[in-house]
Amino acid sequence: MDSNYWDEKYSVEEFIYTKVVNRFVAELCGDLEVSGNRRAIELAGGEGRNAVWLAKQGWQVENI
Repeated sequence: MDSNYWDEKYSVEEFIYTKVVNRFVAELCGDLEVSGNRRAIELAGGEGRNAVWLAKQGWQVENI
């Protein structure tokens, strides 16, 4: 697979996989008691479903 394949695959507006947050992320981060700035880096986050959820919970998120 070359870069054209991936460019075409992800050029659509809809989510290809799902918008639902990973259950583990929701359980772990939902229970964390963090004071101050809440920051997260999501590595290999794909379309960002977990990053979007974290941002809606008040986290500052980078999705790489």
